[in-house]
Amino acid sequence: MIWCQRDYYRAGKAPHDLWGFFFCVYLLSLNEMTRSISKRTAETKAIAARLARKIFFSAGGGSASGGKKPSENAVVIVLKGDLGAGKTTFARGFIGACITRKKVQSPTFVLMKRFPISKKHSGVFRNIFHIDAYRLKNEKEATSLRLYELFSDPTALILIEWPERIFSIIPKKHTRVLFSHKTPRERIINIHEAHA
Repeated sequence: MIWCQRDYYRAGKAPHDLWGFFFCVYLLSLNEMTRSISKRTAETKAIAARLARKIFFSAGGGSASGGKKPSENAVVIVLKGDLGAGKTTFARGFIGACITRKKVQSPTFVLMKRFPISKKHSGVFRNIFHIDAYRLKNEKEATSLRLYELFSDPTALILIEWPERIFSIIPKKHTRVLFSHKTPRERIINIHEAHA
């Protein structure tokens, strides 16, 4: 809301123009964005774990809540950024927050890995699928992964690295996590959350 207010004032609008300001806030609510700066691997994983908890909470996840997920499809999160920007570290932090296994391996050589979600978190979701599309040239090469079936599974959480390789088949409703280098040691992580 602060960014919206700042941008609204920059556009030359008067502070008393409340309708315009509230419309700007409404637009932000449709596409909520969170910006974080990470200086270490542990910070990137912590940011990912916060997103995982938020998704589980909003979906009614966790055995204590017994809630129901409002969507009939999988929750899809795309991770976009250059090599070494922190996508895999983020995915490991996200997955690590949802499973009991200590080490989370990347699916680079197998394209996709499935991680059963621990009973502690298994309210709505059953599996996390981590897809690394880096080695794919186009959507046709992804047919063996049966992504359309995964995207329609409401018990699935799907993380996709290098989504631009298969973007035309990714559901329109998805959360985007964008990574960029601020300095050689600092990463900017922008999370654009999906809304219906």
